[in-house]
Formats: sequence, structure tokens, C-alpha cells
Amino acid sequence: MQELLDKWNIKLNYNILLSMWNESHRAYHNQNHLLDLIEQINENKSKFDSQKDYEKMILCALFHDCVYDPMRNDNEEKSAEFF
Repeated sequence: MQELLDKWNIKLNYNILLSMWNESHRAYHNQNHLLDLIEQINENKSKFDSQKDYEKMILCALFHDCVYDPMRNDNEEKSAEFF
């Protein structure tokens, strides 16, 4: 995943992103959820029009709820700002 971040010039260490997904307060939006999304994307890779579209979908999965506070309802917006 670090190669993908680097390829898209995203200045973030993948381990930092992964640690966000592993925060102890997460119930559903955790690393298992993230890995499930990536697996589903990989299973459907042939349906994407291009490698670029596939990579964009992986990036969306990586960042869609990287910021997560169960007491807030703006996690996706905060995640988008982080991205």
C-alpha cells in the first residue's frame, strides 16, 4: 500500500494510516472492515475501466473513515479533510 500512496504522491506513511484504523475505540470501522473493503475491490478489479480507477477505489477505501470518533457524525467529512 505504501507504493500506491507514493505513486499518487500522498505524503503519508501507510503504518500511520493503519494505526488510525486500529484505534481502540473502533468497533465496526476498524482494520477488519478496511481489509474486507480492499478484498472486495480486488475481487472486482476486472470490472474497473482502468488501473487508475482501481487505484482510486483503493485510495477511497483507505481514507473513507480513517478519522473516526464514535461520538461524531462527521467522520467521513473529517476523513476527506485528512486526505
